[in-house]
Amino acid sequence: MKRKTISIIIFVGIIIILLVLLCIAADEYDKKINISCEEVFFGEKLSELQIECTAEDREAIQPVLDFADEAFSYLGDGDKYELFGKLGRYCYNNYSDVVSEKHGIDFLTAKLDGDSGYLWVNSWQNGYDASGEVTTGCGMHKSRWTLEKLNGEWVVANVLEAP
Repeated sequence: MKRKTISIIIFVGIIIILLVLLCIAADEYDKKINISCEEVFFGEKLSELQIECTAEDREAIQPVLDFADEAFSYLGDGDKYELFGKLGRYCYNNYSDVVSEKHGIDFLTAKLDGDSGYLWVNSWQNGYDASGEVTTGCGMHKSRWTLEKLNGEWVVANVLEAP
């Protein structure tokens, strides 16, 4: 009888250990599968968000953020890409029903090196019709703007946004 009890205890113990190991393996598998869209799209570039921006770089890119604010706000009828370069993608001037907009651009980090660099922002934007209803927009999302120094000024040379 003692032997049978010990065998059952050992058997139950092995089952418990196997279940714990199975749970650990399933959790690790879940971590590998549950990669966000941002992680897939941006890949290793996301690690740049861990780099703290220097005060000097932050001051140097402020005109880029101010220019981006102008681009987001633009509702005129000029060529948005001629006026704002790569940031023209944020203009609502080609939407006939949009008469006003609201947006937010939150600085995340930046790094400048010689004549190139990058700038990370979180942004959102909504376009409104004449009755004040939202007609188009996007929620908060991360963007990585590649920067180049042209004629002594920093400009956005490329925009990466996860789809």
